[in-house]
Formats: sequence, C-alpha cells, structure tokens
Amino acid sequence: MTGYGRSNFSSDREHVIVEIKSVNHRFFDVSMQLPDEYLEMESAITARIKKQIHRGKIHVLITVKASEHQKQTVSVDWALFDQYVKVAKNMIDRHEIIEKQLSFGEWLFRTNIIFESTSMDRTSTFAADVFKAVEEAILEMMSMRSDEGKHLQTDIEKRLQSVRRYTEAISAHQHEATEQFREKLTTRMKEMGVGIDIDDDRLMTEVAIMAEKSDISEELTRLASHAEQFEQVMGEAGPIGRKLDFILQEMNREANTIGSKVKGTAIPSLVIEVKATLEKLKEQVQNIE
Repeated sequence: MTGYGRSNFSSDREHVIVEIKSVNHRFFDVSMQLPDEYLEMESAITARIKKQIHRGKIHVLITVKASEHQKQTVSVDWALFDQYVKVAKNMIDRHEIIEKQLSFGEWLFRTNIIFESTSMDRTSTFAADVFKAVEEAILEMMSMRSDEGKHLQTDIEKRLQSVRRYTEAISAHQHEATEQFREKLTTRMKEMGVGIDIDDDRLMTEVAIMAEKSDISEELTRLASHAEQFEQVMGEAGPIGRKLDFILQEMNREANTIGSKVKGTAIPSLVIEVKATLEKLKEQVQNIE
C-alpha cells in the first residue's frame, strides 16, 4: 500500500527532516538517501521499519540543514594535502620530470582536500533523536496505509462475492454439458445413418464416459472452499499478503481445470469471468502486507 510520513527535530546547530514513503511491491525493499554522517544508522533504521512493515517498496529521505546561526567553515585536510605533495615529489624524482608548481586554483579543485564543514551537533542523544523521528514518520505513514487498507478491504470483499456468484452459476449449469453431449452424439449418429435408440447401451456408455470426464463437482467444491479460506485469512492479524497470494493461485488452478473440462456450454464464459475477477484480486492482494 502507498503511504507517506514526515517528522523533524531541531537542535541549536541543525534541523533534521525525516521523510518515509511506501509504494506497492510484492516483497520488502528499502532504499535510503542519507547524508554521509548518517550512513552508519542505515541498518538500524531498516530494522525499525521492518518491525512495522513486511511488504512494500520503502524510500527513506533524511535531510539535514544547518540552523540560521550555525557557522559554516572551510577546512583543509592537511594530512591528505601533505601526502599529495609527497607523492608528487616522488613522481618527479623517479622519472626526472621537470618540476611544475601546481597553481592555487588546481589545489582548490581537489575537493577531498578542501571542503566546507559544519560543526554539527553530535551529542549522545543525537542518534536517539534521529530514531525517534524515524519512528514518528513510520507511524504517520502507517496511518495513511491503514486508511487505504480499509477501502482496499471493501473492494476485495466485493470481488470475492463475485467469485462466489460465478461459482454458484457454474454449479447450476454443470449438468448441461452431459445433456448437450448426448444431443450432439445422437444427432451425429443420425446424420451418419446409424440407427440408434436414445436408450441404447452404447449411447449411454459414451454419455457416461463424457459425464465422468466433464465432472467438475470436485473443482467447484475446492473453489468454494478456497473462497471461504480466503475470507478467513482476511480476518487474521499480522502479515497475510503471501497467504492470500497462494490461495488465489489455487483458486485460479481450479478455474483453469473447470474451463478445460467443460466445452460448449454457458460455463466457459462464466469461467472467464471468474479468472478475470481473480486477476483483479491478485492485483489488489499485492498491496496487502
């Protein structure tokens, strides 16, 4: 399910904004966009998210801004600078290169030596403040996902009822296949000039074989049972998305078997409706934890 949460906190020296958003995804996937000084917190942030969310593509954005009164300074990594100079001298000595002095501008382009720095607040409570903001953003996002989930549940329940209605309609038509086969076989025999009585044992045998091959009572029973199981799982607490995925796969399997067994009646068109509804259910279930 989709959702968005935002939280922030401030200190004397900086303002931190935490934003978390989620979109539909079959599995659990987290991506983060963090300042370098926050990278060591990435695994802990992921763990906190995973406690609340088990499915979805989650993106975390943490933005840090210096407060208005915070001074920004330019710093030099003198140790790194000395190493550059030493290596340059060694290169000149090793290959007898004519010494060339680097211009001041050329040194400035070495951004790993000269950089802007801000004296950020890094007290012992700083990490706790970050994690608190993350959890507040998660709760806000979960609230939005919960609201969406209520609408999603209503839609899924309606579609499940449609599957049940189609299943009942198929059950009502299941004996038509045998009768149609009897009529077609009798007509074909007459066209071929074969004299056969409607109660002839040979005709009855063929009809019985056809009836056995086209019997879909077991598939209908399992399809109805899976629909009942689906509804029960919908009422369970905790992550249920993958359970529902599996049940829908089994329901679709039964629908395919029914469609392959019965031809030339009203049933195939009803099977198409069942499969189309199951496909819509599958799309919706991808949004469920």
